[in-house]
Amino acid sequence: MLNTLIYCLGVVCVVEGLAYVLAPSFVKRLMMAFNEIPRPQRRLIGAVIFLAGIVLIGVSTQPTH
Repeated sequence: MLNTLIYCLGVVCVVEGLAYVLAPSFVKRLMMAFNEIPRPQRRLIGAVIFLAGIVLIGVSTQPTH
């Protein structure tokens, strides 16, 4: 279980790092645009992404038949 968690965190770091390596100006524009979104909407976006992650984790841990 801990190995899986560490693996998943590593994958997140790789994906995040690639965005900064391959398209730093895009990331900057995205952050600037995200900063213009009102705080309640940013929280809603964060909650939706969080729930999507929980669903993906749940689906990926279901036994296959």
